[in-house]
Amino acid sequence: MKRLINEILGQIRVALRDPAYRWPIIGSVLLHIGFVIVISVRWAEEKEEVQAVVPRHIQATVVDASVLQALKDDRQAKLAEQKQKEKDKQRRIEDKQRKIAEAAAERRRKEVERKKKVADEAARKAEADKKALALKRQQEQTKLDEQARKESEARKRNEEAERNKKELQAAIAAQAEKEKQAELQAERERQLVERMRQAEEEERLRIASELKARQAQAAADRAKAALEESEVARFTGLIKDRLESKWRKPPSARNEMIATLLIRLFPSGDLDRVEIVESSGNNAFDLSALNAATSVDRYPVPQDRDVFEKNFRQFRLAFSPKK
Repeated sequence: MKRLINEILGQIRVALRDPAYRWPIIGSVLLHIGFVIVISVRWAEEKEEVQAVVPRHIQATVVDASVLQALKDDRQAKLAEQKQKEKDKQRRIEDKQRKIAEAAAERRRKEVERKKKVADEAARKAEADKKALALKRQQEQTKLDEQARKESEARKRNEEAERNKKELQAAIAAQAEKEKQAELQAERERQLVERMRQAEEEERLRIASELKARQAQAAADRAKAALEESEVARFTGLIKDRLESKWRKPPSARNEMIATLLIRLFPSGDLDRVEIVESSGNNAFDLSALNAATSVDRYPVPQDRDVFEKNFRQFRLAFSPKK
């Protein structure tokens, strides 16, 4: 019963959203609610009769079992008939509600069609008005364009006349400017020739001066190189003399033996280190050459630092027993 009432209330809420069906549905619902209340009261009374309290003191009467079964079957038949009636009534209610909902849906459909028809008619009218307005505007625009064309042609004629006048004035001014520019160009060319002549003279003098300076520098370089070569030869001879003075000839030494030493010196002439870079093939002679190099207290070196760094900071010396 509770489920039935909830379903009816749900359908009522849906139907009440449409104003056209609100009051008819409210009347129908009130009628059905009254009917449901009546059925509920009768159902409760029958239930109380079935559940009547049996008195404490019962006067027993022997009844045949078939009679009891018949009573029971009769009662069940009545209950079944009552339930069937309620089902039929509920089905009628549901059919009525369905018809009401279908009628409401049909009315909504027709209303939608009516509104659509009205909207379509309004759209057609609006389209027609739009086309009429567009045609009117096009005609007005055509008139404006024609007027603008005439004004443009008149303006172009005036502009053409003004342009011809300005072109004539410009041509006269251009001829005068051309003659003036020709005079200026001639003067610029004369000045350019003079500047070129002066530049050529300055370049000739510069080249002559540079040539003289290069010749002087070359002579100075040759003199310096000759002096440096002389200094290198002199100090190389002095170093060899020092080594020979410190050398002690081993018995196995021969005149054709040569041991090449790599000597590194400090600017003061002190020995940094010495080593054999090319052996003579005789260990005794190689060792004697190393001993002679390390025995020199201070090597004679040039005072010119560039000559020292270039030739005596590190140099090779071929040592031989030949005097």
